[in-house]
Amino acid sequence: MTPSSEPNRRTVLKKSIVISALLYYGGWLGAVLGAAEGQPDLGTGIILAVVLFGVLKGGRTELCFAGVALLIGFAFESSLVWLKLVDYPQFAVGAIGLKPPIWMILLWPLLMRTLAKDQCLAWTKGRRLLGIAFGGVGGGLAYYAGHQLGALQFQSDVDPAITAVKIGICWAMLYPLIAETRSYMEKQLFMGKREGNDFEN
Repeated sequence: MTPSSEPNRRTVLKKSIVISALLYYGGWLGAVLGAAEGQPDLGTGIILAVVLFGVLKGGRTELCFAGVALLIGFAFESSLVWLKLVDYPQFAVGAIGLKPPIWMILLWPLLMRTLAKDQCLAWTKGRRLLGIAFGGVGGGLAYYAGHQLGALQFQSDVDPAITAVKIGICWAMLYPLIAETRSYMEKQLFMGKREGNDFEN
């Protein structure tokens, strides 16, 4: 690598991270605000478009990561509904009527994509304590924001802040697991593959 190519590499990296962050938060806002405004299917369309963009950029390997994320997300979100920590108003569910709704489940492959190489949350991989803190704070705040916006509902007889803390504790355990799952799959299952932007030999 020549000296002149290093600044170009940093510029491309910064651009990739910024685009990744914008897509993630844009997709999250589109899904949550769509549900909050009684247009969950519109929110689903927005988040699906962002997820598909990430899959196209990442190649077949990213499709595998997306599938794993969907399974984890469906199990986790269903558990929150079953435990009555979270519920969804009918206007936020969508035509299929599934709880958790499709737009919520699709947020999971979007999160998984941010852990790819040169994406906005890749720096959290391999840093377990940081992942615990990031997952606990970020997870709790995300659900609290969704509750405040009206896209989802917390337990009616419990202070919303307490419910957010409970969910945050769950995320403090779950986020490092997601990050380590991605790292394991990158290193062990897809070693040597160079599809998309995720891997290098």
